[in-house]
Order: sequence, then C-alpha cells, then structure tokens
Amino acid sequence: MKKTARWAAVCIGVAVLLAGGYFLVAKQDINGSGAGGPSRQERGEPVETVAAAKTAISDTLVLNGTVEPFRIARPGSAAEGPVEHLAVREGDRVKKGERLLSIGRRKGIDSEVHSLGAEMKKESDNLERTRQLVEKDVLPGEALDQAVSAYEKAAAELARAEERRMDYFVEAPFDGVIREILVHEGDFVTPREPVVWIYDPESLVIRAAVSERHAAGVHAGMPVEIHFDAHPNKPVRGEIVRVFPFLDPGTRTRTIEILPRGDLVLLPGMFARLEVLLKTAPDALVVPVEAIVPTEEGDVVFVVSDGKARKRQVDVGIETNHKAEILSGLSAGEPVVIRGVRSLSDGDSVSAVKKNDDDSREPDSRGAGQ
Repeated sequence: MKKTARWAAVCIGVAVLLAGGYFLVAKQDINGSGAGGPSRQERGEPVETVAAAKTAISDTLVLNGTVEPFRIARPGSAAEGPVEHLAVREGDRVKKGERLLSIGRRKGIDSEVHSLGAEMKKESDNLERTRQLVEKDVLPGEALDQAVSAYEKAAAELARAEERRMDYFVEAPFDGVIREILVHEGDFVTPREPVVWIYDPESLVIRAAVSERHAAGVHAGMPVEIHFDAHPNKPVRGEIVRVFPFLDPGTRTRTIEILPRGDLVLLPGMFARLEVLLKTAPDALVVPVEAIVPTEEGDVVFVVSDGKARKRQVDVGIETNHKAEILSGLSAGEPVVIRGVRSLSDGDSVSAVKKNDDDSREPDSRGAGQ
C-alpha cells in the first residue's frame, strides 16, 4: 500500500513538471522571444511607408452639364384666328424678318388698310393742290396748315392699320434654327400664344450647376476640360464665360456657362462631363491621402525615423485623386506611414516596408528596427 502511494506521488510530480515546461514554451511562443529570433516588440509594428515627393497637383471640380442656347425665342401672333400657312419645319434655318406662318380671318383688316390707303392718297393730293394755291396767294396760309394736318392724320391711321395687319403674320426675330413647331395648319390660336420655338446656333453654351460648397470659388475665365458622350475620346478645352450672380433657392446651386473651343458639332440637349480647374500647385509636396490622420488637434502624419513612428502636425492643401498637398510640417523625401497608420502612437517601434512605384516592397533602411 505504501509502495502504491509513493508511485502515485512520483507520477503527479512528473505531470506537474511537464505542465510547467509546456507553459513556459507557450509563453515564449506568444511573446515571440524564443531562441529562433527577436520578439514582436523588438521587431516593431509592421507598417508600409512612402516618401513624400515634390510634384504638380491640381484641384478640379467635376460637373455634369447640358448644351443649351442662351438666345431663344418663342414668338406668337398678336391676333387670333386659324393657322393658314405654315412655311417652316423643324431644323429649317431662317433669316431675321423671314415669314414663318400666317393667320387667317384677316379680310376685315385688309379692307381697312385698303380704305385708309385711299384716304391718305386723297389727303396727299389735297395737300399738293393746297400748297400750289397758297403759293399763288389764292388761299391763305392757314389752309396749308389744315391740309398738312389732315394728311398726317390719314398717314398715322394707315400706319396703325398696317401694324394691326402685320399681327396676322409671325416673322423670325433673328437668324436662327427652328427647334420646334408648336401648332399645325388649321389650329386656332389666341393672341400672344407661342407658335414656334427658334434658337440661335451661335449662342450654344454648356450650362452646369455648381453646389453651394464651391459656388463662391468659380469665376469667368477658369479653364475647363469637356467630354461629350456624342464625341467619345475627343475631349475639348473650354472656359467659364458667365457665372450667374445668385444661387437657385430650390437647389442651392449656382449656374455657370462654359464655352467650348474647337469645331465639334454641338446640338441643344447634348450631355457633357466637365472638369473645372479650380487651382493648381506646380511644385507641391504630396503624400497619399491615407497617410493623413485627422485628430482633435488637426491633421497629422507619422514619419518613420530610427525605427520609431514620429507624429507630425501638418497643414493640408489640395486633395484630389487619392493624393494630398502638404503645406507645412513635412519635408521632401521623408518616409510617411500609409498602411498600419491607424493603430500607431507617437514613439511606437515599427518595422517599415517601403512602397515603390511598381507596388513592389522593400525594407526601408530609415524605418527598420535597430
């Protein structure tokens, strides 16, 4: 019995020793401080860096726009009646003063014009006779004054009648293209009702809406790169030629007009993609935007120096295409952390790998642990 008890005690002791050894080995593996190499703490937090570089950077505003004419007209008739003669169709080019259509039911005004024309002819003949008689002292000078007054009155009445007659015709107000016919022959139109839609092709511009955020930053003369769906792979240059002086109260946007350069065929309604150049820095210090960490104190980056991550306060300028301009707080060539940056604190040990232009990675000699 005593022999059995001693044997059990020996087994328990061996088990305790084995468990203790396993615990020590496991602890070494967790800390990475086994005989095979340095601990994770010694190696440092793995991060990826890129050197801050001098290059050009531009701030562009991307917008959608539509080709529209700024000179349009929708003339109508001042008289009422049926459309009698429609002389144009959509797409026709017309000259200023060219007759587009006429309105019927004008026999009354035609008769009035004829009658007043005859009356004016009579007063004209009377004026000439009276002038001759006054010159011969047959009639007093007052008679000539009365004849002149009668003639002028008849002429004025005829002119007013002829103007009323012209109300039955619609003419082109300027050289342009018929965009749309709004009536058909036989339709009865009322006074001032639009009957055609005409635009000046020389007035075509691109109109776009700028959000309130950028509304104060746009002005005439800014260069624009334009891409038309109707002309793929043919970008053209242009510039802002007009900025409306107010924001639309419904959309809170500001309308701008862009004039494209070149000889592309443009039509009202064409869609355009616009890149407005707001500002450019030809020799800026640039880093990837993922290097910048916003904090309560402002924007910071982490620079790797002697195996440590050093926090730097920076001022950020232009941000575009995943790149950011650094105005102060950093020098060209310094390695900034772009991957693993969110978990860093100032002074952390790091194991840095440099990102090359071809996306291959190599150890950063300035950021490697010592």
